[in-house]
Amino acid sequence: MNKVLKGLVAVAATAAMAIAGFAGAASATAAQTAGGTTKLTINGASAGDTFNIYRLLNATGDADAVAYYLRTDTRDAAPADSGVAATAKTITDGLKKDANVADAATIETATKTVTDFLGAKKNGNSSTGDITSFGDMDQWAKIFYTNYLKDKTPAVAADYTATVAEGATSATVSDIQAGYYMIIQTNAASDNAYSVAVVSTAYAGENGLTVTLKRDVPKLTKKVKDVNDSTGDKTDWQDSADYDVNDYVPFQLTGTMPKNIAAYTTYAYTFHDTMSEGLTFVNDKDHPVKVYAVNGETKTEIKTGYDVVTTGLANKETFNVKFADLKLAEDAKGTAITINENTKIVVEYYGQLNEQSKIGAEGNPNRAYLEYENNPEAEGEGTGKTPEDKVIVFTYEVDINKVDKDSVALEGATFLLEKKNSNGEWVTVAELEATQNGTSYTSKFQRVDDGTYRLTETKAPAGYTPIAPKEFTISAMHSDESDKPELTKFEITGLTDNKIENTKGTASADIVNTKGSALPSTGGMGTVMLYVAGVAVFVLAGATLVMALRRRNA
Repeated sequence: MNKVLKGLVAVAATAAMAIAGFAGAASATAAQTAGGTTKLTINGASAGDTFNIYRLLNATGDADAVAYYLRTDTRDAAPADSGVAATAKTITDGLKKDANVADAATIETATKTVTDFLGAKKNGNSSTGDITSFGDMDQWAKIFYTNYLKDKTPAVAADYTATVAEGATSATVSDIQAGYYMIIQTNAASDNAYSVAVVSTAYAGENGLTVTLKRDVPKLTKKVKDVNDSTGDKTDWQDSADYDVNDYVPFQLTGTMPKNIAAYTTYAYTFHDTMSEGLTFVNDKDHPVKVYAVNGETKTEIKTGYDVVTTGLANKETFNVKFADLKLAEDAKGTAITINENTKIVVEYYGQLNEQSKIGAEGNPNRAYLEYENNPEAEGEGTGKTPEDKVIVFTYEVDINKVDKDSVALEGATFLLEKKNSNGEWVTVAELEATQNGTSYTSKFQRVDDGTYRLTETKAPAGYTPIAPKEFTISAMHSDESDKPELTKFEITGLTDNKIENTKGTASADIVNTKGSALPSTGGMGTVMLYVAGVAVFVLAGATLVMALRRRNA
């Protein structure tokens, strides 16, 4: 260690900065010799992707001891006012340590920090996703790149470049010198994913080192929850639901993180949501927009760091939930929330089904997509978008036609429709007069959903007897999980003698009245009373006959 430290102190005396140190080798057969070369393969890429590869640190040594040190040309490229010592401190701070290059003792501290890290990781690299500490190395490498390579005039040229050929998914650079490298993607075949990675080739050996890029990008899922008012049953989050007019409909958006989130200093992240005209966005005291960070089983509400935007939006969008920098998200106590590659961001909010809502199978769609930062190097300038995800809210119609026993339309009826709630109470839906509808007189009960209902004729046509109240059930089936959710079954039982079933989401039923004291076609108490009256007349007639015979015989 003392031998390596003396060499680093000498470098620091010249450059006012010492980076890295000595890394113990775990495998003698895998390590390169001093000044040796190997090959680097970038895997998991797409045709047309291009990369610049910068050597941040040189590496020398053998299988027993590899020393990392600042390359001379990079050191000399440092701008005079960039603060070389300050950048050395940034390096070690980024690794959760604190040091500077004021004296040999702190040089040793800085050296040991980087030595321990690189020595422990060896062939590991920031693209693998299984070593979280590489997030700090990603940040250090970006600062180093900016201060020493990118912002120099002229900028230091990349040591190597790589392009993925047509039909290929990887690119290989041969004869690459041993060192610690930063790989920066300069062109992406798709706008969805740019990559930055830091790797060490010091232990690559003759077989070379393969870097698999973190190509996974954020994904969005959109869901809606369904509720049966009569039973109180609720579904889990799914792709469709049905509701009554004026009901508040709960929606949920879930966004994932990119695998290389640690490579970003800041991270812009925006949910874009578009409701159809049949749904009204709600964000009030009783139905607020809430945003959560989910890490494993822990769900933490995010209180600061985002805006709910409803004005100035393009493409007829309804609202956005916008994080200028997701990494600044905080909870209710003002504590920073953990954001890593496994974090999910969840938005829960409400829409209200309104009078413009489409009835039946057409439904009322709600679409959303996620916009996210996709270039760690560009710092907010490059963005990608997920595909849209869609859910649908259905609502239905039941038409009650008033007719006589010969199916002739009757004028003058009024019907009351009630719905049973989960407490067993009947709640008024609407009371409607049957109005002329072509050749029929109809009460149109529109924008209702599944549940148990009761239909009462509160006014019968002149000269006709009202029907007894009818209790019936509306049920429906629609896609739980689907890219294109649809209504698959609509059914009414108990309203007519035969079950009504279709996939339209609308139904029409004839309700028959009979005149005066005639037996009501629907049966019920009217029939019972007539039977009782008939029996009474028969008994009275029999008693009268018996009395008459007795008088005659007397």
